[in-house]
Amino acid sequence: MTSRSMDWREAIIAVLQDAGHPLHYQTITVIIGDLGLRELSGATPATTVSSHLGSMMNPEHSMFDRRIKKISRGVFEFVEPSDTTQEPEPEPEADEIDEELIESGDRIIGVPAYGLYWEKDKVNWGRG
Repeated sequence: MTSRSMDWREAIIAVLQDAGHPLHYQTITVIIGDLGLRELSGATPATTVSSHLGSMMNPEHSMFDRRIKKISRGVFEFVEPSDTTQEPEPEPEADEIDEELIESGDRIIGVPAYGLYWEKDKVNWGRG
């Protein structure tokens, strides 16, 4: 990789391509900084990398790049151009997702912060 200053998109692609395996966006951020691919300015450069990766995953965004594949939450990999000719798997329907989660035994979290900042004296705890 080169030490020239890259834009975020170029730096992210360079790191993922060089790694050859999936990386979390926070790890991508650290590597960009360690290699000096660009200055990590701002209070939250990892959030900036995450945002750019989201844009790169959106086919309707100008930054879309079909070579970037999301593996899991926050984890991405570079897919060689010859692998991008495959048809993407269709998104599962909501009912299918629930069944898969139930079968896998994973916890299903609907609303993780339900009532977090509520004033308990102002909530009607009765039925209805």
